[in-house]
Amino acid sequence: MWSVYAPSFLLAMGQGLLLPVLPLYARETFGAGDLLVGLAVSARHFGTMGFDVPAGVLIGRFGLNKTMIAGVILFTVSSFLQL
Repeated sequence: MWSVYAPSFLLAMGQGLLLPVLPLYARETFGAGDLLVGLAVSARHFGTMGFDVPAGVLIGRFGLNKTMIAGVILFTVSSFLQL
């Protein structure tokens, strides 16, 4: 139970904290207009749509537990690389 719910909870918390701040960050940092801010916010949904099928293939091949742990690790590493 912990191997599924803990990574899911941490991932959802990280993404939930990011969504309200992202439009302000995009506008301030890049001097972006409304269209670019909208694209920055919608990029999360386009990414979800594009990676649902490959994620299903990975879950089928490696199992849910390993795939979720690898996803959280990759999410953490990519967050630190952007600093």
